[in-house]
Amino acid sequence: MIRRLAGACLFLALLLPGLAAAGQDLERIRSKQYLSCGVAIAVPGFAMIGPDGIWRGFDIDFCRAIATALFGDPTKVRFVPLLNEERWPALRSQQIDILLRQTSFSLGRDTALGLRLVMPNYYDGHTFLLPAGAGTDLAALAGRRICLARGSSNVAITQEVLRAADISFTEVVVHRLADMATALNNGQCDAAGYEGSALAALRSMLERPEAFAVMPGRYSKEPAGPVIRVGDEELFDLIRWVLMALIEAEELGITAENVEAMRRTSASPAVRRLLGVEGEAGKALRVSPLWAYTTIRTLGNWQEIFARNLGEGSPLKLERGANRLWRDGGLLLAWPVR
Repeated sequence: MIRRLAGACLFLALLLPGLAAAGQDLERIRSKQYLSCGVAIAVPGFAMIGPDGIWRGFDIDFCRAIATALFGDPTKVRFVPLLNEERWPALRSQQIDILLRQTSFSLGRDTALGLRLVMPNYYDGHTFLLPAGAGTDLAALAGRRICLARGSSNVAITQEVLRAADISFTEVVVHRLADMATALNNGQCDAAGYEGSALAALRSMLERPEAFAVMPGRYSKEPAGPVIRVGDEELFDLIRWVLMALIEAEELGITAENVEAMRRTSASPAVRRLLGVEGEAGKALRVSPLWAYTTIRTLGNWQEIFARNLGEGSPLKLERGANRLWRDGGLLLAWPVR
């Protein structure tokens, strides 16, 4: 009996510190009254500072969405631009609260970094940018100098894919997308390897974008999303449910334009729960009952965020592909708010 009690006490002693830590990051964010997000450096469509000094992009809008759900105010944010090799130290050292940049998920990153991958909010895959008309298969890369980003998983993916196909190439490793653009413009590289959406952004940065094309094939699975430190389940839950709310809003046909009318008139239980008319979703997440309503009214649903930054409303005009809703054959699916 004594041994069993001692074992139980030891178990509780090990468990309680973890429980005490729950919510510490979220409380620290609340106390400083802003959310700090790590983002990419000057990637069109994802994170860019405009001529007016305002940050815009897909990752920027998701950071603002989380801040809106938490504070009711999308301006309570700070953006920290990071190179690939800077992102993990910045998160571990609390320089940032959330890493919100094109960070793909994998077993190694999930288990070895000591960080938490929340959930994908964008699905992509590795491919290549090469001269227009050079071809649409891997053989077109033979003998080329391929620009790759230091600290990115795309270096290893390029090596694996091309060596498996017995294709020789030369690596030109640079720090960021803008360096790739410079190298391509100057003829230091003939091609580049990265996720398809990043290569579309890279192409838009070139002096002669029409001289290059993104290969249509995808040679890896690259689900990407926010990353946080281990130890705060409340922050984890809040971020995850903000992402799901934006997806469910699209499923339910709720937009920035009609969200007020739907909150007042919709008889749908799913709509009423999401928009805070019924249920206690806000209480469960320790935010306002109108957390999702305010976020959607401010930034729109997932489709609206995609369209203005990456899709038909943007210079990139990317197709949604795997980022369609599940009912349309894509991978986006939100758990119900109930």
